[in-house]
Amino acid sequence: QREPAVTEVQDSPQASKLHDSITLEDVRLADRAGHLLLDNVSLKIGAGARIAIVATDRQAPLALAELLLRYYDPAAGRLLWDRRDLRNIRLESLRHRAVLVPAEGQMLAGTVADNIRCSADEYTPVQVTEAAKLAELYDLVQIMPQGFSTPLGEGGRRLNSAQAFRIALARAAVRDPSLVIVQEPTTAWDDREDELVHAALDRLANGRTMILLAGRIESLRGADLVHLIHEGKLVAVGPHFELLQSSSLYRHINYMRFNEFGTAVR
Repeated sequence: QREPAVTEVQDSPQASKLHDSITLEDVRLADRAGHLLLDNVSLKIGAGARIAIVATDRQAPLALAELLLRYYDPAAGRLLWDRRDLRNIRLESLRHRAVLVPAEGQMLAGTVADNIRCSADEYTPVQVTEAAKLAELYDLVQIMPQGFSTPLGEGGRRLNSAQAFRIALARAAVRDPSLVIVQEPTTAWDDREDELVHAALDRLANGRTMILLAGRIESLRGADLVHLIHEGKLVAVGPHFELLQSSSLYRHINYMRFNEFGTAVR
């Protein structure tokens, strides 16, 4: 994993709520070995859109996400937030407006509320409760012995993987970001857990821009547009069912990675 190595322009403005779009202009990025993950990629994501990213190289979608959070900067090209270069935006404010939900929710040893707040004291109990409801966690928390004060144990061992992922979604929701980037797990869950996760994603997407680093077929079906990256280049863009008709590469990826029940095939 790369170490963040970005600089901040002195007196740069705060990131405002996203009103227009996120844009990539001729973005290039290579991994440590020099392999191009993104090769002159240009795309525009309208505010409020819900898009999915699929790539033959599984590193490429996460690399794109980490560029948007400025964990590092591209080797060439630029990324714009409402037409303003990310390099000219206050870094802390950018990471308040844009959040990444990792596939493996990083659970703390603290309580349910601690895990949703993620050690940030400014969020009230009401905000934590509303975030839990959005993430389809509230009913689960209500049957825990101490409710939101229930310790989850080291690494969240009281939770299954779907519940831990919904905690991560609640952690994003309580921050009320403009942009949510979701790295989806490929873990097989039962039908009920799948329903809860997808309901939580639908609620989290409402009124926000969402980028799904797709791991489940339902997210491809539910996206406004799917962006397909192959050998670093953006080779196809369209709704899922249209790409199934127009792109043999996209059909192949769907066949190899996903089954009809929405669970990624390893």
